[in-house]
Amino acid sequence: NVEYAELVLNNENYTIGNIINYMLQNDNDVMYSGLNEPDRLVEQVIILYITNKDYFTVLKRAITKSMECYDNIKKQLIKLDKINK
Repeated sequence: NVEYAELVLNNENYTIGNIINYMLQNDNDVMYSGLNEPDRLVEQVIILYITNKDYFTVLKRAITKSMECYDNIKKQLIKLDKINK
């Protein structure tokens, strides 16, 4: 069962889209994931992906991994800040 999905992120830029796209590309259940920024003057990115699992479950997993990565970086910065004081 192959599912095609398109995620449109309005009021977001390429940076956040690229993070989610990266996580999708590294997911074993995703066969393809690509990022498109139709107009550089408009804050909107489109992520297209193909998966052999439920598209929403795969997307939630990618977003969760993105948040875990952010939390890890945040913890390291807090630790570094405490060391430097």
